Amino acid sequence: MRILHTLGEKSLGGLEFRTLEQAAWLNRHGHAAAIAAPAGSGISQAAQRRDIPLIDINFDSPYSPGAILKLRRAVKLMGVDVIDSHSPVSYTHLRAHETRED
Repeated sequence: MRILHTLGEKSLGGLEFRTLEQAAWLNRHGHAAAIAAPAGSGISQAAQRRDIPLIDINFDSPYSPGAILKLRRAVKLMGVDVIDSHSPVSYTHLRAHETRED
């Protein structure tokens, strides 16, 4: 299964660490998990150190056409089956996933 985790926070906390561990576990067990997070954020740097695939998306303005388009492109490129949103930008994620063509 191809899973894209999304995090909008720039700092690291409990949720971010749990998401990193979950993505790493999924990758070790035959899934393709990646994380979408702001470039240069704590989660972005931590994902890189753990060799978790990363997509740089700034969720500061989650309803912006740019954020939706970038997420949509990532969903299509990766063939994402599930978006696991860990932030309050779920509308953006839903719109990006709806546009995926099978």
